[in-house]
Parts: sequence; structure tokens; C-alpha cells
Amino acid sequence: MEEITSLENPEEFLQQLREIYDKREEEFILREHAHQEKDAALKGMLKEIAESRNKLDLREKEMNTLQEKINQKEINFKQKVEELEVRKSQVQEREIKIREQEKGLIMKHNLELETVRNEEMRLKRLTEEYDYKLSLLDEGMVETLQHTGDKADLTKYMLLKEHDEMVTDLNKKIQSLQAEKSTLLTEHEKTVIDLNKKLEGAHADRTTLMKKIVELNTQSIATPELENPQQQVSSSQSDTGQGEKPKEAQNPGHEAHEELTAEVLLHYLEKNEPELENVSIKHSDDGEQLQASCGRLQYRFLFTKPAQFDLFAERKKNSQLRKVLEQLNKDHPGVQFRYAEAEGCVFATGYFTQDINSYELMERVKKISNCFHQD
Repeated sequence: MEEITSLENPEEFLQQLREIYDKREEEFILREHAHQEKDAALKGMLKEIAESRNKLDLREKEMNTLQEKINQKEINFKQKVEELEVRKSQVQEREIKIREQEKGLIMKHNLELETVRNEEMRLKRLTEEYDYKLSLLDEGMVETLQHTGDKADLTKYMLLKEHDEMVTDLNKKIQSLQAEKSTLLTEHEKTVIDLNKKLEGAHADRTTLMKKIVELNTQSIATPELENPQQQVSSSQSDTGQGEKPKEAQNPGHEAHEELTAEVLLHYLEKNEPELENVSIKHSDDGEQLQASCGRLQYRFLFTKPAQFDLFAERKKNSQLRKVLEQLNKDHPGVQFRYAEAEGCVFATGYFTQDINSYELMERVKKISNCFHQD
């Protein structure tokens, strides 16, 4: 200022003052442009955040729809199983009745056979007595007794004929019952085959729906949660000198794609999850099983079809726990929270596909494990 005021020429002073004002105007214009660019960037980021939220809402609706379909499939499956059990019990009861009738007819047949044999023996005895008496009597009495002997032979013939007719009737009844039994067994086998096919179809549909739920859950976990958009926007602009973290640091489990097995998951846990203890693999007929623990919380990964994971910890049963489990089932579709009275533990069961990588699976499991730390 001293230099400016000391100028003797007023025009030179005014010229310098104009230059200062022009520079100031340029600074104002540059600052205005910078503010406009920042405002446009903020609006763009807010728009992206809104779109991401809409996508998450749509995914949640899809997952709820799939869960409802699974529940309906399970209800239908249970109804079919109950119908099959009722049909089986009816067939078994009918088989028992047929067997009892068959046994009764056979016993009756044997009883009649024994009765006929007794009659035959009695007739034979009477015939021998008559023959003996005939040998002792005179000729006049012989003719009379011979007629009596003819009557005895006729009675014997009638009894034998009646016996044969009864045996024939019994054989016909037995054949009819056996034919009916064969027909019932054939119908039963057809019914069992049809129901087994329907059960297999229901299992296949359930497996497909489970895979879709797992894929949706995996995608929702991979998408970052946008709980505080303003904070994220401000933090993204607060420090332009710091670069983004490399993707390898954010996702240590993201390697070359390979099928997830118990051994692959074991290597990942040993390398990236040091807080997990007692990590081991057990082999069984159903498939491999990986177990681990973190304090009182137990982890179990079953590599079956479909593959599933279980998280469980000991808890005391009470009314508050039941409400908490109901709320958790609502908040986490695709994961089933339940209380097992036999073990005295709370279980959380979810499903996953073996094309998921270890990092994404553990991120999902960690999210579920946080529910066990909420008191």
C-alpha cells in the first residue's frame, strides 16, 4: 500500500487498481466454476446412491418372494409326505386284514379236512362192523343189512362230495383274495413310485431356490452398505491426495476362481482368519465337514448338496429369546435361526454354492455371527 500511495501519477495508480480488481474477478469466476463442478459431482454421487438403494430394495423383495415360494414348497412337500404315510398305513391295514382273512380261511379249510377225515374213519369203522355182522347172520338178514350197507356207502359218498365242493369254494375264495392282494400291492407300488418322483421334483425345486437365495445374498454382501450417504460423499472429497486402496487389500480371498471345497476354505481360514481356533476337517459319508470356533461360537461348514453352514452357541431358553429369533428370521431372509432344546443352543443355518469364493462366504458368515454378539 505504501508503494501504491507513493505514486505521483494518479492514472498509473488507477491502472494498477483496475488490474487488481480484474485479477480478483478472475479468482471469483474460477471459484464459482469449482463450486459448480463440486455440486455436480455431489448430485451424481447422490443419484448413484439412490439407484444402489433401489437395487437393494428390489433384491430384498426378490429374496422375500423366493423365501415364500420355498415355504409353500415345504408345506406342499409335508402334505404329500403325510398323504403318502396315510396311504401306506391304509394299504398296510388292508394287507393285515387280507392276511387275517386268508389265515382264517386256511384254518377253516384244515378244520373241515380233519372233520371229513374223522367221518371217513367213522364210516370205515361202521362198514367193518356191518361186514362182520353180515357174516354172522342168515341169508334173509343179509339182504336187509346189505341195503343198510348201501345206505352207509351212499352217506359216505355224499359227505365226500360235499367236502370236495367246500374245498373247491375255499380254493376259489383264496385265489380271489390273492388276486385282490396282488392288485392292491401293484397299486401301492405305483403310488409309492409316483410320490417318490414328486418328492424328487420337490427336492430339486428346493435346491434351485436355495441356490438363487444364496446368489442373491452373495450379491447383497458384495455391494457396500450405504447407511450414511452424506458421510461417504464428504469423506470421498476430503482428501484428494490419498489414493484408493488396491482391490487385493480389500478382498484378500479373491484369487483365481476355483470350486470351494473344505481344503480350500481351510487354507483361507488359516491364512486370513487367525481369530478362529480348532479349525479341522472331518470326513463322512454325506460329505466333508469343516469345523472351527471363536470363543463360545462354533462354526460348521457342510459340503453337501446343497452346501450349508451352521453357526451355533449355547443359550438359555426364555420368552425374550424366542422374540429375538423371530426378529432375526425376518431381518435375515435365507438364513434360519432356531433353538435346539436337545443341545441347548441357538443355531443359524444358511446355504451357499461352491462357486462362491472364500472371502465372500466368510463376509456373509461374519455378518450372521454378529447376531450372536447382540445381547
